[in-house]
Amino acid sequence: MQIESFIFNSENIIISRSGYTGEDGFELSVPNTQIKNIVEKLSNHNDIIFCGLGCRDSLRLEAGLCLYGNELNETISPIEANLKWAISRSRLKQGNFIGYDRIIEEIRFGTSQTRIGIKSINKSILRSHMTLHNSKGTTIGEITSGGFSPSLNLSIAMAYIKKDYLKSSNEIYCLIRGNMDLINISKLPFIKLNYKRSKL
Repeated sequence: MQIESFIFNSENIIISRSGYTGEDGFELSVPNTQIKNIVEKLSNHNDIIFCGLGCRDSLRLEAGLCLYGNELNETISPIEANLKWAISRSRLKQGNFIGYDRIIEEIRFGTSQTRIGIKSINKSILRSHMTLHNSKGTTIGEITSGGFSPSLNLSIAMAYIKKDYLKSSNEIYCLIRGNMDLINISKLPFIKLNYKRSKL
């Protein structure tokens, strides 16, 4: 979670180390006038691997990391998303920020829904906006991000599900092309994170 600004060929570029693939990685913000030069220089290093947005999204999903517009939006709270750790204790103590009242109430009394990981049992691919159901067909949740995991060789997804249903032992199904496919709930992240931080 470090970010620095650098001068390259007399122009400003920004390099961040966000690790948003679940591994160590860098993201570069580069002016259009310099992108060709930078890509050519990086391509000369054998230990550098480029990652496109499709690949990055698969890695993000495997790492169980939220994406705004999918797992996060203006109606989903950090508590529902299991992101309480992202709010510092000092900020919670100080209060006086947008959403504070709701967040404090949810910390004290819980939420009606929560973010979970799920895995496909068969070869069906789990996709965003597919609905989750109980054995009676009642809708109990919805997938927010889904796709094929190259690392696990199966389909995985993150979803929001009604917390009350998690307390029961009933089976969970996903509606896929008109069929109710049985799925498994999985711990997040799907794959062990592999961050390395400097001790500086």
